[in-house]
Amino acid sequence: MEPTATAKRILLVGVPNSGKTTLFNSLTGLRQKVANYPGVTVERKTGSCLTIHGDSIEIEDLPGLYSLHPQSPDERISVQTILEGACGKNRTDLLLVVADACNLERSFSLLYGLLLLEIPLILVLNMMDEADTHHLHLDIEKLHHRLGIPVIPAAAATGRGVREIRIALSSRIPTPPRWDEVSKLSLPQGEESEQPHCESDRCLPPLLSPRLLLWHHLSPSERSILPPASTTGSSIVAPSLEAQQLPISPESLALTRFRWVQALIQESTKSRGSLSLTTEKIDQWVTHPVWGWVFFFGLMIGMFYSLFSLASYPMDWIEAGFAFLSSGVESLLPEGNLRALITNGIIAGVGGILVFLPQILILFLFICLLEDTGYLARAAILMDRILHRFGLPGKAFIPLLSSYACAIPGIMATRTIEDSKDRLNTILVAPWMSCSARLPVYTLLVALLIPEGPWSSLTRAGAMIFLYALGTGMAILFAWLFRKTILKGKSTSFIMELPPYRMPAWRSVLQEIFHRGKLFVTNAGTVILALSILIWFLTSYPQNVPHATPTEQLKSSYAGQLGSWIEPSIKPLGYDWKIGVSLLSSFAAREVFVSTMAIIYGVEGETENLEGIRQALLQEKWENGAMIFTPLVCLSLMIFYVFAMQCMSTIAVVKRETNSWRWPLFQLFFMTAFAYLLCLIIYQIWGP
Repeated sequence: MEPTATAKRILLVGVPNSGKTTLFNSLTGLRQKVANYPGVTVERKTGSCLTIHGDSIEIEDLPGLYSLHPQSPDERISVQTILEGACGKNRTDLLLVVADACNLERSFSLLYGLLLLEIPLILVLNMMDEADTHHLHLDIEKLHHRLGIPVIPAAAATGRGVREIRIALSSRIPTPPRWDEVSKLSLPQGEESEQPHCESDRCLPPLLSPRLLLWHHLSPSERSILPPASTTGSSIVAPSLEAQQLPISPESLALTRFRWVQALIQESTKSRGSLSLTTEKIDQWVTHPVWGWVFFFGLMIGMFYSLFSLASYPMDWIEAGFAFLSSGVESLLPEGNLRALITNGIIAGVGGILVFLPQILILFLFICLLEDTGYLARAAILMDRILHRFGLPGKAFIPLLSSYACAIPGIMATRTIEDSKDRLNTILVAPWMSCSARLPVYTLLVALLIPEGPWSSLTRAGAMIFLYALGTGMAILFAWLFRKTILKGKSTSFIMELPPYRMPAWRSVLQEIFHRGKLFVTNAGTVILALSILIWFLTSYPQNVPHATPTEQLKSSYAGQLGSWIEPSIKPLGYDWKIGVSLLSSFAAREVFVSTMAIIYGVEGETENLEGIRQALLQEKWENGAMIFTPLVCLSLMIFYVFAMQCMSTIAVVKRETNSWRWPLFQLFFMTAFAYLLCLIIYQIWGP
């Protein structure tokens, strides 16, 4: 439901990995991505929520942030949105602040800065189920009394507290907290000796104006958002010049915030039991310099083995279904162009892609499990030991790993990287991480390279690991090269908060897999369907060769003419014109390579399914009788798809994220040229 012009506008704010997006999904009914590691939300998401009275509320989920002093592009988006809403540039009625009940220090440190805004807040203590498990008891009434704002315990993943939040949002907007009351928090008697001493030159006056404190908490770019004191209708204005020049040091600000947070936690925490040592025990193994890598590669082998073993059964069922569909069409329609379009164009093209749906779903299942359990952050720690030596920050690991699914969200995830050169460096090499669109291409070519046998699944899994490792290794190598040349500088140090291990939220996992599968099927039913019809037309017309064989007709078609024109440039790689046409068509989407091959050989009447494509390719020969799809050519093609920039959507996203055509065009020409030269060297050295 679209929000009305008078709907409340609420900003959902919190530190990374506190469950904001899970709560956002529960309130709005949307299905934004959630995972058990920081930095999943990198852009603003807006949705509508109906209160218990039926009123519409606009909720905006902001990227996570630790303070009002942003360190990365995604945090800057959040801070600017909050400040613009607080000072009246964009209407904001309420801040819904989500805190991790198991990690109050980081959440309350952010809350301290948000209270300085003097606008209405509601505090949601999320993940209370985990707090109960860890015997952490919070005094909700004491928090409410001390802060002067509504405090709601919740567990968004299970739905606990969601109704109470809806009721609170339906009520009258709470009044802003009084800072003179909030700032009176003090340490309990007898605890002073355990806290840092407050020397006279480092202490802040106890009741400084929140506007003045806010000013000194902001960076110069954020201060410019605040209107001057002469501006009317704004709840927050910049302090006077005299107040701005008060000798307030960053150390005194940090110390005051620290003491405030500690006092609030000690007053609101009734008792704290010993936390589980399970996380520490597991981390001793999975982050170990030796055993950590054994565990990591064991996971990768298991994942790729599943792609060929477990996925083979549903793939066979899908193939059988499309074969039955094709036979049904052939029995219902007379021979002619319409039947050829449906069977050789639509069914062959779309079916040639949908057969890989089980592998895509298994790949995303593994990625979701890595994310939800918390292992992904440990893998980032493991990889930082390598990445930092090659000019990439440890934070680059998560965007790079996300690019295994799709380079587009991976590139967007680089917004969590603070340094601009580190971020650009990660963007430049992210497309070399083999995305899921390459999986159908790899599967077809690996099947050509490695025939069926007792150990074929394991051997093919090894070949797949080689391809993924090749792209990853080359991405790291060129990241180092870029840091030494066009992006000179040192990468920043890596600091990442390790989330606790959690059981996967199976509902979220299944929703994410369903969403990804739906996108894959939708793409097959739209883009690939349209391309399949176009490719069938190009391979079937003009029909001006009387009594021609299917092969002769294909050679004289528009696709054949185009392939003959580009064949001299790709023949040194061992590719014929059919491969050339497939390479060109896959620039729209890499997986189109498989559907193009299916259509081309379907036109020749040689194939109806994936195994038929494989057999047809194995029989394909040059005019001199030599095989085209030799093991060397299959290897060359796989390497070409590892390195070539074969994705228009990725180019568009890089342009948006860098705000320039310079870098996407650099990627296009550099990566494609590198792929061409590498395949040329391989074929010319080891070829016939």
